[in-house]
Amino acid sequence: PILCFDGDSAGKKAAIRAALRALPHLAPERTLRFVELPAGQDPDDVVKSGGREAMEALLAKPEPLDARLWRQHVRFDQGSRYWHRLASLPDADLWLLTWLPDQQTDLHDHGEATAAFTVVSGELEEVRVSDGRRVSRTLSRGQLSWVPAGAVHDVGNRSTAPTALCTPGSNPWA
Repeated sequence: PILCFDGDSAGKKAAIRAALRALPHLAPERTLRFVELPAGQDPDDVVKSGGREAMEALLAKPEPLDARLWRQHVRFDQGSRYWHRLASLPDADLWLLTWLPDQQTDLHDHGEATAAFTVVSGELEEVRVSDGRRVSRTLSRGQLSWVPAGAVHDVGNRSTAPTALCTPGSNPWA
């Protein structure tokens, strides 16, 4: 189903409440998508100002549930990278991390834990150290990186646009 909410503050809060309430009842084949109306407009306003086509255009581009849940937490900080724990699960934590241009981590490993992350907006460069050599790759929106236990890497935003990623965090049991 697609849920449609007003674009004002109350509508955004209602969409998050609906998403959180629905989570226990969802499965890969049963999920929700969201449409946020333009600020200050309800469905009747959209139809009156743009006709049926305007409403159909909004409904044709619904936002997935996962994006609705993390998007509200995106922040960018000039002084340092920003991070927010989205959820704590039995086997892993889910984090949202953001980078402004030129922000990066230092080379690090995750000890005996594995890690993974997906770029949800923007672009990041990941550098891994393998056999004493640095190997770099650029990750764009939608791309996943899996970091095996003991791997040494750093991640940074070397682009000109702010970037965000979600990570299921380190998983010491994997």
